[in-house]
Amino acid sequence: MLVEAFEEAHYSIVLPDPIEALTFSMEQQDLEDKDLVPFVDQRSRVKEYQLVK
Repeated sequence: MLVEAFEEAHYSIVLPDPIEALTFSMEQQDLEDKDLVPFVDQRSRVKEYQLVK
């Protein structure tokens, strides 16, 4: 518990925004929006993701 409290106070990790994390990951892997279609089932849903950015 002591180590956890110390790490939280001195080395806390801020989680990234999910959209930014996904965009970064896609850029690192040279993926395009169309590569998301198998995971979201519809091209229109991928377009919704673009609107959120």
